[in-house]
Amino acid sequence: MEYLFILDGLFKSDFAIFAIGGFFIALIVGWLMKSVKKSLISAGVAFAIAVIGEVILHFAWNMGVEFIGMIVGTVAIGCCVGFLITALFAVLGIGYDKLVSAIKRN
Repeated sequence: MEYLFILDGLFKSDFAIFAIGGFFIALIVGWLMKSVKKSLISAGVAFAIAVIGEVILHFAWNMGVEFIGMIVGTVAIGCCVGFLITALFAVLGIGYDKLVSAIKRN
């Protein structure tokens, strides 16, 4: 991962906490949207932001821009995964009420 700085930083440092935060934010927002189309569009936008952040890191002119690019790109990767999971839940028909009733039964 010599050329993918965001993924390299994700696996080699504490930046994973930003990806986890983005993941949970995307799960909540995607759950509230309740639409496969909106979740997939949001995942695409998050992926585009991650790619733009990766490109910016290749041309970073100072440490501040590089640090912000790492944070934004890492959060965007987490959001992309979270939105894809909410789209999968919407396709499978797993809604909030079904999950709550399943938890209460056990």
